[in-house]
Amino acid sequence: MVPGRDAHPPLPRSLAPLPGEGLPGFVLRLAHHLDLTPTQVVRRTGLAFEDRGQAPLRHLFMLEANVRAAFARSTRLTEDESDQLTLRPWSSHYPPVADVLVWPGQAPRPRTVTTEWMLLSSSRYCPDCLAGDGSRIQQLHGGPWKLSWRLPVIFACLEHNRMLVDTCPRCRRPAQAGSWAKSPQLVPLPGLGHLHPARCRNRVSAGPQGTVCGHPLDDLAASPATQLAPDLADLQRRLQTMLEPGHYPSTAISRFSDLRVAVALITAARQPPDPAGPPSGAISQLMDEYRRGVHGPWPGQTQPRWGALPTASTASAEVLSLADRLVRLPRTAFRAEIHNLAGRAPRYDASAWSQTWDILRTRCSPLFRHDVEQCCQKIFVPTHISHTGPLVIPVRERGYLPEHIPQRPPGSWLTVLAENGAPPGHLRKPVQFRRVVAVQLVQAAAGCSVDAAAELLGIPHSWDRSGPGALMRQNLHPSQNSAHPLLSADIAEAFEALTQHIAREPVNYYQRRQNLAFWHLGHSDWDTITQQLGRMLGQGPRTSSHELLRECASAYVWAAVTGSEWQLAPSFRAPLSAFNRRVGPGTPELRILHHIHHATDHRLRTVLDDRVRALIGSADRQPGDYSP
Repeated sequence: MVPGRDAHPPLPRSLAPLPGEGLPGFVLRLAHHLDLTPTQVVRRTGLAFEDRGQAPLRHLFMLEANVRAAFARSTRLTEDESDQLTLRPWSSHYPPVADVLVWPGQAPRPRTVTTEWMLLSSSRYCPDCLAGDGSRIQQLHGGPWKLSWRLPVIFACLEHNRMLVDTCPRCRRPAQAGSWAKSPQLVPLPGLGHLHPARCRNRVSAGPQGTVCGHPLDDLAASPATQLAPDLADLQRRLQTMLEPGHYPSTAISRFSDLRVAVALITAARQPPDPAGPPSGAISQLMDEYRRGVHGPWPGQTQPRWGALPTASTASAEVLSLADRLVRLPRTAFRAEIHNLAGRAPRYDASAWSQTWDILRTRCSPLFRHDVEQCCQKIFVPTHISHTGPLVIPVRERGYLPEHIPQRPPGSWLTVLAENGAPPGHLRKPVQFRRVVAVQLVQAAAGCSVDAAAELLGIPHSWDRSGPGALMRQNLHPSQNSAHPLLSADIAEAFEALTQHIAREPVNYYQRRQNLAFWHLGHSDWDTITQQLGRMLGQGPRTSSHELLRECASAYVWAAVTGSEWQLAPSFRAPLSAFNRRVGPGTPELRILHHIHHATDHRLRTVLDDRVRALIGSADRQPGDYSP
């Protein structure tokens, strides 16, 4: 049930978020400012689970539309300011954050809330930042608990030129870990009041009434600064740059993924890839400690995953430094080092590889992926590349990359297939056939499985029963009653002709999807469109139907530019869509996506087509040279 406007009235006083501050730290400062417990704050601001005083950890990733509205109203913030307190704005640049959000859907996936390359049950910190900047408000309530400290790739504070601290100097437990609760909350020990936000909230004895540490984490004497080496400062600066809004999303996604695979290879091999690097003994000892779980295995794991980063700041810095040097090697040296690493690593199907090979196939930069796969194929027997399932055409270099295949192939591609002998029966199922075509084309270029191809195309797992995976299985093994299986030997020649057509003028649809991951028609743009069309769309207040029409128009433009399924448009996904919005084939406003009923639809489609042509330029922005 969506709470009414009066359910969470404005608080008597509030605070302005500090630069870089995350939602947990803001709640702690606000509770201290109001002389309340964090439990009382999360209840009064709409963050709590119904009548309980616990705020779910998923709020760290995003605030659902109704929660965001209630929180903004009660804290006197704008909804955009509220959104900036969460990790959601980084989902277009940092893959682990994107993995936690369901597409499409309204909330993060609970099953991936303990994802790799995230710090969720604890936080690193900079004592200098927590001590504040000397302003009166920060003297009273401390400096910010920064959101970036939750990312293992952030291991240092560049402002104070020091490594981040990851444990409390007194209790020696990870900062902000709270108690021994099975599932971490947004704020540790939320029922604990009258404790300064910069003090340690860890219990040092078991039980609900156990002693709380309370050590001041902003005590600079207890945590003397570990000065940054110039090379680590440079690496940290480059990693932070990739998280900035001005950095191309598609580049950031690919480069973080490259580093993640490189970390897995280095950790599995347990040796540095560069002979000029630190002594092998020191690195071997670090990797031995990491593999034994000294730096914190994830809950429920019996063996740490090689692709995960350690909890300790210094350990993360060392591993990332090795991975960074590996991916920046000249190509010939890079291939030689990958070959050596793969030769020392366990089999490709060892469980500790975790998602490494899926990430390699679906997210890494094309050249990195090609070189790693080529080197690993020579070492791993059998190789993971071979598990592709039956294909209409063989895997080989075809002049296009998997990134050049859209989720929904255009009608012109079906025309090419028809002109080159595709049986008419295939074209009588356009929706199913388009999806099968897209998956087959990705497989033919990448040599991956059906599921991996769907992942690269951005098709969610929730479509498994009726999506590409199911369709491929049905049509690779059609029933005897199927008169026109979508995949058959007599379509191979038509597919070959289509691949040549694609290679002549390739379009990077993957890059378009990444660059426009959160694109939508804003209210000001929509007002301009409605003014263009005048009375035909109506100019009254923004009704639910009027808002839905705006969302559908956004989906139309986004799908046309990115070659995607309209159901996956950002306007239909959290946090852009209205709370609990349900959009299906029977929704009247969807007529603009399918066919034209009358003059209003025709004029609206004409205006939206102009938007499509204008948007293609920004969608095709080319990222600069990689400098992570």
